[in-house]
Amino acid sequence: MFESIAWDRSRQAELQKRDNAPLSQVPVFGKSRPALFEKKLASGERLFSSGEPKECLYRVERGVIRVSWKTAVGLSETIETVETGGVFGLGYLDYHLYDATAVSDAVVSFWPRSALGQLTQQSPILQDRQADAVEREFMHLRRSIVTSPADRPIGRLAAFLSVVSRMNAAEGRDPTIVDETMQGEVVAEYLRMDVGTLSQALVELERRGLVELEPPRGLRINDPEGLDRLTL
Repeated sequence: MFESIAWDRSRQAELQKRDNAPLSQVPVFGKSRPALFEKKLASGERLFSSGEPKECLYRVERGVIRVSWKTAVGLSETIETVETGGVFGLGYLDYHLYDATAVSDAVVSFWPRSALGQLTQQSPILQDRQADAVEREFMHLRRSIVTSPADRPIGRLAAFLSVVSRMNAAEGRDPTIVDETMQGEVVAEYLRMDVGTLSQALVELERRGLVELEPPRGLRINDPEGLDRLTL
């Protein structure tokens, strides 16, 4: 499970290289099932904005779409430029972290999120891009956790466990189990707190019935919604 933590340290260079690569080599997928519908966009028109619900996958049928976000200092940064045949709106979160804007007049088809498996079978490139999108979302949430108030260790640990649960679900693992390979020192460093504070926070979550130790599997999450409420 904690291979995810290593992403921050070992894969950022690889992600940057992939993110900066043009998507012109993405093959045009055959339509083995119909899209929900298509939408025409004028140059400069926005398809979706950060924070909006992520309800569909999108495929560029014609034109170019720019996917971007605002940096910490308010500057717009391009995440990827998606050309004809490219699919975007990937990841595992239920809301968008990014904005999507037409660079030119474009046509975009809308696909159910459940169609990802079908599209992935036709292109290993899309599988890699989905993995990268999941990693970017995980790292974004990790940054949000470690910059949260230091005097709320219970909330920070709850947020971390909630993220790990979602990651497990996205990767086909049991979302209620945090693997036994979790090491307290690693998690404490990850959350920027000492091991004693981490232990106290974990005991408090267990006292509230939100989690429980389940040897040898690891830690069981009993109340995901309860964890989410503690992160607010």
